[in-house]
Amino acid sequence: MQNSEKLAVVLVVIGASSRLIHLPPNIAAVMGVTLFAGFAIRRLWLALLVPVAAMTLADLVLGWYSSVVFTYVGM
Repeated sequence: MQNSEKLAVVLVVIGASSRLIHLPPNIAAVMGVTLFAGFAIRRLWLALLVPVAAMTLADLVLGWYSSVVFTYVGM
């Protein structure tokens, strides 16, 4: 496993866990993870997969909602 792949796994865990803990409204590290992944991970497919995987992992625990499509497209 390369360093960028290890970084991707860590970012997914951080992003997903930030959505699961109780934070003030509209505060989560997912968008920060998205920006950092785009900068730090050189493989395009992996940089795109990190935020989607973090959101999906958290949504599996939190439950799906009616506007999930708009959230993912906006990301």
